Amino acid sequence: MNSKVRNILLALMIILIIYFEIHSCSENEVLVPEPEVVENIVYNASDLYFINSREGWIVGQMGTVARTADGGESWESEVIDSLNLNSIYFVDNMNGWIVGEESSLYRTTNGGDTWQKIEPEGLPGDDIFNDVYFLDVTAGYILGRQGLYKTVNGGDAWENNWLPVDESKGAWDFCMVDPERIFLLGSRWNQPDPELLYSSGDGADTWVQVEGTNYSILEGILTIFFIDENNGWGAGARIMKTADGGNSWITQENSTLVRDIAFVDQDRGFTVGADRIATTADGGETWTEILENDDRIVDLRSIYFLDENYGWIAGRGREEVMGGITCQNSLLISTTNGGASWEVKELPWKIE
Repeated sequence: MNSKVRNILLALMIILIIYFEIHSCSENEVLVPEPEVVENIVYNASDLYFINSREGWIVGQMGTVARTADGGESWESEVIDSLNLNSIYFVDNMNGWIVGEESSLYRTTNGGDTWQKIEPEGLPGDDIFNDVYFLDVTAGYILGRQGLYKTVNGGDAWENNWLPVDESKGAWDFCMVDPERIFLLGSRWNQPDPELLYSSGDGADTWVQVEGTNYSILEGILTIFFIDENNGWGAGARIMKTADGGNSWITQENSTLVRDIAFVDQDRGFTVGADRIATTADGGETWTEILENDDRIVDLRSIYFLDENYGWIAGRGREEVMGGITCQNSLLISTTNGGASWEVKELPWKIE
């Protein structure tokens, strides 16, 4: 037998020895890959709030709440109720509020470690609460379909001084300019062409209709953002701007779908809705879409800027199979440079 054949046989023997060593386990000891671990975070995200660049919360349907302490890299999740949650707000790192359907109101005084559902005086039991905002630990506001509820004692009692006469009408959005000046969007009266914007100069104690905001003018507008008492934007099926406190409006963009709008100054702003994010650098004269054709994005719901650099968007993403489990993804989209670039993070919730 020549040396070449001997080398081939030796190599085959070594391969067989290695093979039988690897496969020497019994049938009950066959190694299988461990399944991918899928962590529930939030279901169908509706809103978010960050108190600084690292600490934030996100809420969604089925009572889901998630908290991050590292800018969204990791999350602690819990279910505080079975109801859908629509809005969250913190005044500091300890005191926060969440609102949702069926007039649900929750409060934390320990930074979200525990949430208490409260049923204070002055709130109806059949409203849908869509927004919450607090000036400090005592003074705050809740937006419901039936109006804007105000508290001055930390939420123990509430008062609503904006009541729609026609129950089919209602409040849609509000914007705090300062502790006294508030704008409220909604239809209060049963009229053919009602005015849709109301203004308060005393912290929602009294309201006046803003002339020039009739339905025929603001048709399709569902959300508002005012940078000061004069300059503001309305958005929904289109984007409009006012420079005189709402008395006159110009259309900046048609044929769009906006759920939320935010400006960091009089020039730079952002809109979100459906699978679309748009930005402007000239006060809304021109709008440019960003993150186009990203199949992870399905329905964006909320946008919030901490300052001119740090901003976040919450919304709903694609259905995806992960580790053999079907998940409905929510989305956290963030920027650290004022919108020059964005990072998209999918937050799963197991649905099977």
